[in-house]
Amino acid sequence: MSARPGAEEEGRYEDLGPIAAGGMGEVRRVRDRVLGRIVAMKVLLPERLHLPDAVGRFVEEARTAAVLQHPGMIPVHELGWLPDGRPYFTMEEVRGRTLADAIRELHAASDRVYRPPASGLGLVGLLEAVRQVCAAVGFAHARGVVHRDLKPSNVMLGRHGEVRVVDWGIARIGEAAGPLDEEEPLRPAFETQGRLTGTPRYMAPEQVTGGVVGPQVDVWALGCILYELLSGRAPYASDDTLEVLALLASDAPIPAPSQRTPLPVDPALDALVAEALRPDPAERPAHAGVLAARLGAWLEGESRRQRAEARVAEARGLLERAEAAQVEAVEAERRASELLRDVADADPEERKAPGWAEQDRARELRRDARRYGTEAEIALQAALADAPDAVEIRRMLAARHHAAHAAAEAIKDHDAAERAEGFLRAELALLPDSPERRAWARWLEGTGELTLVTDPPGAVVRAHRYVPHGRRLVTREEGVLGTTPLIRVPLGSGSWLLTLEHPERETVRYPVFLERAGVWDGVPPEGGDPVPVWLPPRGSLAPDDCYVPAGWFLAGEEGHPLVRRWADAFVAKRMPVDNAAFIAFLDDLVRSGQEERALEVCPRDDFNKAGASTPIYGRRADGTFFLQPDADGDLWEPGWPVMMLGLPSFLAYAAWRSERDGLPWRLPGSYEWEKAARG
Repeated sequence: MSARPGAEEEGRYEDLGPIAAGGMGEVRRVRDRVLGRIVAMKVLLPERLHLPDAVGRFVEEARTAAVLQHPGMIPVHELGWLPDGRPYFTMEEVRGRTLADAIRELHAASDRVYRPPASGLGLVGLLEAVRQVCAAVGFAHARGVVHRDLKPSNVMLGRHGEVRVVDWGIARIGEAAGPLDEEEPLRPAFETQGRLTGTPRYMAPEQVTGGVVGPQVDVWALGCILYELLSGRAPYASDDTLEVLALLASDAPIPAPSQRTPLPVDPALDALVAEALRPDPAERPAHAGVLAARLGAWLEGESRRQRAEARVAEARGLLERAEAAQVEAVEAERRASELLRDVADADPEERKAPGWAEQDRARELRRDARRYGTEAEIALQAALADAPDAVEIRRMLAARHHAAHAAAEAIKDHDAAERAEGFLRAELALLPDSPERRAWARWLEGTGELTLVTDPPGAVVRAHRYVPHGRRLVTREEGVLGTTPLIRVPLGSGSWLLTLEHPERETVRYPVFLERAGVWDGVPPEGGDPVPVWLPPRGSLAPDDCYVPAGWFLAGEEGHPLVRRWADAFVAKRMPVDNAAFIAFLDDLVRSGQEERALEVCPRDDFNKAGASTPIYGRRADGTFFLQPDADGDLWEPGWPVMMLGLPSFLAYAAWRSERDGLPWRLPGSYEWEKAARG
């Protein structure tokens, strides 16, 4: 500078050095001694002082900036003249960097995806800055002001998040356009045909061809800024000014930003850029406020999408924790079973405590799993509020409801199953077609597959479904499924009784429980082919014999998930061994010379205690047994189940019966009891 700033008012401004310089003037940092603050002072360059209109344009820039009182504009404090006649104006100093610097840093840090640099904003933050620029320029357009030289280097990003549009040096003021609340075209701020003004890379075609210049030239420039932010380069990025001008004049096609960068560009942003860069000004958004609104809508959607993604990530983590807790609970239950397997009810608590501790831990883990699952569902519902059309969120919710439905059915919690089914149906109604959706629909439909092989083949299979009636389950015939072998025959889920009818064999009752969309095939635990259901020859079973065919059944306690177990075929008596049958056994022992053995195994009043005890049955003179009143005076009936026996007595009876009938009679195991009872 040839003269110190503020020389006319000696001592008010202290020069602290240059900030920047441009074609028209330079900006210096000064201290305002009167107000005690640091401000920026823009001064016309000495060599520009005598150029036509230079002073007028400089003063117009100051006055234009002064009338645009908006958060996106730099406030102007004072307009004055130096002793050498050069004008100056002071304004707020924005400390920070330009948008051009931020864009370069973003693309230098990005590889395949946009990554925020260590010292700057990421893509969304810079898009918000561009939105604020659009809003500020839209404010100017509403007041009839067109900037005409918008570019990334004319946007300042302050240290405290402020975004300011600078360098209004070639702006023009025309007729005020009124409130900025509609997308109707503004009246041109001015209409002029004249010399070329602006920066070629960001100039609109009409600025080059001498057409009507209005707010749409700024819309074009803002489209160029957005283009550069997304792709890392201007639409016409040549260093040859004449080449850029020729491309502008010829309306050369501009590839979408997504075609100029390997980084992922949202198609909606591609479309917004394309709209702003239409060669015909009339086809562009009418003013910058339209761009601000559309970019704001996209950012709001992006913000909601990011919130949704964060909540989905939270839900995934919670579901993983829920699954891990379930796995630990199963392991704790297994350890508890091992620890308590050989512990009797009468054992001291010290022996039971380790097993009880594992049971308590399993219950706590299952509570944790339920809590994590509930929290995950809450997070997914919150994510859905931000992204109602997100298929992945609905898919995760559907998977959650499917799992809840399966778990509720496993423990026969009908209310919970009905609730989960309702939620699952609601989600499926909103999901697009996919293999997973079709699988869930089949699950709700409940149809499974039955494979059934018999020995010999050729049995007619009639299906009877168990249905509730009169507060109990009864069978209802549904029809004939076919003749064995049946291979992958469709059958609804639930409990069924199949009757297998063969002309040369006994009719066999074959219970089937088919899980939703499940498969019943009779394949044993070791795998391989299905085990054929053996059909006993006609007349081989006594009237009180119950033939239990081999197969799977569900075992376990009510209120807990049932476990599938396999049982080989066996025949059980329909009724327990009664007094009449047991007396026949004892009498046979007596007649065969085993009277002492008969006395050892007969019912006694204190059969569990050591020492002498009294037989329950009476004795005849020949040593045989008969029913007599017990010690309480009660007379046992012949058809009552035999009682007051120890295990050796039952084993002795089974051995005697096997020898007599030629069949391997034995006591049923606990799972065989359950298989015979459950079917």
